[in-house]
Amino acid sequence: VVASYGWWQENKELRLPGFNPLSNSGSNYNRLIEARNIDPISGSVPHRSAICRLRAADEAKKERPAWLGFRPATIATLREVADGVTRVGIQVKDLDILPDYRPGQHITLRVKLPEALQAVTRCYSLVGSAIGSDRKEYVISVRRVVAPPNAPDAPPGMMSSFINDGLEVGTEIELKAPSGRFIIPMQSDDPIVIVAGGIGITPFLSYLETVATMGTAPRIHLVYANRHRAVHAYGDRIKVLKEVIPSLSIVNIYNEPAPDDVLGVDYDKSGFVGAEDILLAEFETVPQIYLCGPPPMMSAVEDALAGRGHPPERVYKEVFVSPVSAKPVPTGPYCVSFAKSGVTAQWTDKSGSLLEFGEKLGLSLDSGCRAGQCESCAVGVESGSFQHLLDVAAKEEGRCLICQAVPTGNLVLDA
Repeated sequence: VVASYGWWQENKELRLPGFNPLSNSGSNYNRLIEARNIDPISGSVPHRSAICRLRAADEAKKERPAWLGFRPATIATLREVADGVTRVGIQVKDLDILPDYRPGQHITLRVKLPEALQAVTRCYSLVGSAIGSDRKEYVISVRRVVAPPNAPDAPPGMMSSFINDGLEVGTEIELKAPSGRFIIPMQSDDPIVIVAGGIGITPFLSYLETVATMGTAPRIHLVYANRHRAVHAYGDRIKVLKEVIPSLSIVNIYNEPAPDDVLGVDYDKSGFVGAEDILLAEFETVPQIYLCGPPPMMSAVEDALAGRGHPPERVYKEVFVSPVSAKPVPTGPYCVSFAKSGVTAQWTDKSGSLLEFGEKLGLSLDSGCRAGQCESCAVGVESGSFQHLLDVAAKEEGRCLICQAVPTGNLVLDA
């Protein structure tokens, strides 16, 4: 028995209801176990497992279940929504109606690319409302990833280039069900500030589309940074959503406005995102801040917020990038051993992250977001050296997050 959000309290942010603790139909954990398991002095229950008998809920109350692992899927629709950004609709084989998800979550694609020896796996945030009674497809938007200024010789994003240049309607892929811990609350007593850089708008677009269907919404403030209007994805759609969500305010910031971009019409400010754009004077309580964008932008925003004394525990972030887009990748070759699996092979800069490398070798390795955030891919390092491609939060001696790690020498992993 898991009390995921309290024994009977409601969770307003996730829209999970409360229950009468004395009702036979409630969710009072104390009523699920016998009195002999309760402390006789304090009346509290032990924080350990208790054997009990469970029965299935009524079929009418069941939500549509997701699925485990990868499932065959097909590209249903393709549309360019900005320069170098393609909107992709995906249908899942043998599922006419697709499960809902939570705003901010992502799906995981596995695609056999023409130039790749093995299938390539990437995660992309879902756009569109997270709640729908007759959902036929999942929708993502993918920006073409080019080599970053600090690594001009790096290849462009393999998957993003294929999606923008070579993907066709009818292409068969594999898909994991929606998942992820970057979830933006649909109800909140505190202001919700969402800060997007470029295609980092995607999880927030899903959030706004979802809130727009609810009738009520918390105070929401969107800070959206782009280079210029041509790459400003979903700008027109967000204007429509602003009319539907009265509590929504928006600041559009261009750091390289084009000559025909009009200040006050296309964008509200030139330059970069600052704390003054986020921490509005009108806020009566400390806002919850959600960030999604390029790592340098998010790092600068976090520093600016820290300088203003904003509590770090109220800052949440998500990042999806190509493995070549953050730091230069070592060239190799290096010998990498997966000790538990008994597999050893040579890694080069064409092999991708250690997670991708292991998957190409046919290994089944745990992973979640593939962005260094959820830590589900953490693996012990028995010997050797490595680096993370992104500045991940979890930096622990003798452990690496293989979704964002590459070797910098011969390496032995406890996997």
